[in-house]
Formats: sequence, structure tokens, C-alpha cells
Amino acid sequence: GFNVGVMADVRLNKYFSLRFTPMLHFGAKHIKFYRPAAGADMEGYVQPYTTQEMKNTYLALPLNIKFASERMNNHRPYIMAGIDPVINLNSKNQEFIRLNKSDVFLEIGLGWERYLPFFKFAPELKFCYGLTNSLDKSNINGLRDPSMLPFARSVKSAHSKMFVLTFYFE
Repeated sequence: GFNVGVMADVRLNKYFSLRFTPMLHFGAKHIKFYRPAAGADMEGYVQPYTTQEMKNTYLALPLNIKFASERMNNHRPYIMAGIDPVINLNSKNQEFIRLNKSDVFLEIGLGWERYLPFFKFAPELKFCYGLTNSLDKSNINGLRDPSMLPFARSVKSAHSKMFVLTFYFE
């Protein structure tokens, strides 16, 4: 996926700051469903029977606390953690699997600030884990094709797990 956003940073003291970074996430999930070959055991799956592409656009409103070390020359490493409520802006009926309109992520990561002559560049790597089951189970009742019912019922939960690499230019 791809993210674009802005950042507001409030310095609490020399080492801690509170960050609010609203952004839009554009991404896609690819789900493949298989049927076992006739007479095969659980390892004898054939090519995907059907697939579903789920394009998503999330409005994310993360609030993080950042702990940064002392500045060493033009470098300053940091760690961060926080909570990220997201709103799925693209939750229309998507074939046989549909996601809820909202989710909440727990975020933890690390970054490195590099002070340059005219701006600060900071790459950040973080892990985001969805705390809620984002699968919309009511979607099964509105399926148009009854042959897809076994595939829709085979998914019990959906928790987002993402590694996010972000580049900040301040």
C-alpha cells in the first residue's frame, strides 16, 4: 500500500513527544480460496478456485508517544508506541468477504532522525496490529451467489497485521 499524511508533534520534555499523524492508507488485500482435489488429502490442493481483491482506503488517526535519545551530531534514534483508530472508507459490498467500517491498531516501532541543512529526514519502521475482528459477518446473509457461501463461512476472523515503512520530511 501507500500512505500520505501530515504530522503534529508536541514536545513534552527533552526526550518525550506526543505525535498526531492523520493519514490516508491506500492498499489492497488478495484472498485466494482453494478446493481440495477429488480424493486428495489436506495437502492435495489444486489451483485457486476463486480469488477476491479487496481494495481498501483507510483514514487513520494515530496518536503516538515517542521517546528519542540525545542528539548525536546530526542523528537521533527513537522508539514509539501508540494507538491508531482507522475508518474504512471503502467498505462497500465486496463479493463474499467484507470488512467493517472501523478498526483500532496498536502500533510499536523505531525510527532515526537525520538532521540535514534545510529539513529533518526520519525513516520509521513500525508494526501495526488490529485489535478488533474487522470481518463483517452480516455480509453472508446478502450473498447473491449461494455457491460462494462455503467460502464466506470459511473465514472466521480478520485481524490486520502490517509492517509500515514511513519517511517523514520535517
